Amino acid sequence: MQDQVESTANEATSPVADPFTPQIRSYIEHLIERFHVPSISIGIIQNGQTHLTSFGDAQLGENKATPDSLYYIASLTKSQTATALLSVLEGLDTGKRLKACPSLPDSITLKTKLQALMPEDFALADEYATAHATLEDALGHRLGVGANDSVYGGEGYTVRDAVRALRHLPMVAELREKQEYLNMGYMAIQHVIETLTGKPIEESHREYIWGPLGMDSTYPSLQEAKASGKQLCTGYIYDPLAKKIKETAHVNDYPLIGGGGLISSIRDMAAYLHGVMHSTLPLGKDYQEKLLTPLSLDDPSTPQEHWSHGLYCLGWSQQTYRGRRVVSHNGGINGFNSQLLYLPDAKWGMAVLSNSSQGFVAWQSLKLRLLDDVLRVPPAERQPSPENELSDKLEGSGKHLYKARETIYPHIPNPPLPLTLPLSCYAGSYTGNGHKTLKLIVASPRATTPVRSGVTEVLRTEFTALGDFVYEMEHVSGDFFVGWEDLAVPAAAARAARRVQFVLGAEGSVVRVGINFAPATETGDDLKMTWFDKA
Repeated sequence: MQDQVESTANEATSPVADPFTPQIRSYIEHLIERFHVPSISIGIIQNGQTHLTSFGDAQLGENKATPDSLYYIASLTKSQTATALLSVLEGLDTGKRLKACPSLPDSITLKTKLQALMPEDFALADEYATAHATLEDALGHRLGVGANDSVYGGEGYTVRDAVRALRHLPMVAELREKQEYLNMGYMAIQHVIETLTGKPIEESHREYIWGPLGMDSTYPSLQEAKASGKQLCTGYIYDPLAKKIKETAHVNDYPLIGGGGLISSIRDMAAYLHGVMHSTLPLGKDYQEKLLTPLSLDDPSTPQEHWSHGLYCLGWSQQTYRGRRVVSHNGGINGFNSQLLYLPDAKWGMAVLSNSSQGFVAWQSLKLRLLDDVLRVPPAERQPSPENELSDKLEGSGKHLYKARETIYPHIPNPPLPLTLPLSCYAGSYTGNGHKTLKLIVASPRATTPVRSGVTEVLRTEFTALGDFVYEMEHVSGDFFVGWEDLAVPAAAARAARRVQFVLGAEGSVVRVGINFAPATETGDDLKMTWFDKA
């Protein structure tokens, strides 16, 4: 594969060796071929200099990717949202008045209650959590609300709508009990920024981040990215069952860009990472340090060898690798995957953008190789490449769905219990506060839905959130179903299985349906069920 390499010095330093040696370039080409990644763009920052390169195709088989090609950066957006918030708060701290909210006190901090800033809009299902949740809790994913990414989005859906929907979502943990990764928490932060400044969040990004760092190819919406005339990468998903790379539709999530949604180039993302690493953001030292304040534990399970547990900060995570501090964040959205990572002590960093949902398996292998190189780990002490393990996971990613019934319902009787009523009695419209209306119809399953052999009818609903979703509900036993989630354009990486339960009233008719939107790893987790009432 061909690549374009550029090197730009952002500080007055003497030239350093190109980090993209023939061996590294060959390894990257090997990774994108093995893991079916159409393109990958990389920026490496070392000794104050930024090196850029791109491999592969922005559009498969057509146009080559360059350092100026545009990618969705997904959750890499979160640190920019946090930075924008801190910049606004710093302005308040220094006495700068905000015309949009002259009545608010100057002493707004990260510990300020969300309800004090959004009294009409912010509330959670729990009264105590509503009264005590702070900016810090939203930034650290400590609100206790589980992920509900199929709730928000669609034409006309606003940031305020997303914040007001939080009150209807189930609490799956106590406030500050543990991390529950929640994109909607960052939408609440976006709403705060826009409330304080009286302007869209992208104006704060331009003022505090993009302008000062010279980022001229970062966009808040698909519309602006297309209008720029710059090359916008097509997103792809590898289907391990069909053994094919499939094109995905671009997500149009504006204005919901607090937790993700920005579109950028590797040139801009490297400039951003350089600014974070070298403290060239127009943000005071005290406020820059707040970005790396640990707020929650990323994952309580045993970390991989040589890695510590991760601590989630403000749009960043930090942990140690072989005793050295590593700051990073990943991003993923339909058809795209990304990462920012840096070693504060070594002043070394890496930015990666890819136009594939499987891009993460490539950069995980590359990350380990480059970290060991930077830390000069002797060959005999290096871990084996995770390639084979990652490859096995990738190839088996579609097969786990065929075991989803047993995962969700391990104790189904044999034979299963019949439906209480004919399937048509379960069809109809169901409404849930804060959610899309579900219109269930009886239909034949799509060819890509992994129903059991012989199943000819399912309950189907289609709705638009961040994407065009399709749920097909297959009867399992009694009034319990498995809900097969996919996109309108079938995408292997987007497929999931959900626990679905219908409830009948005393008169014998269906009155409600519950769906567990969390991953299908636990059975009977009623805390995570979202309920819809039949109209």
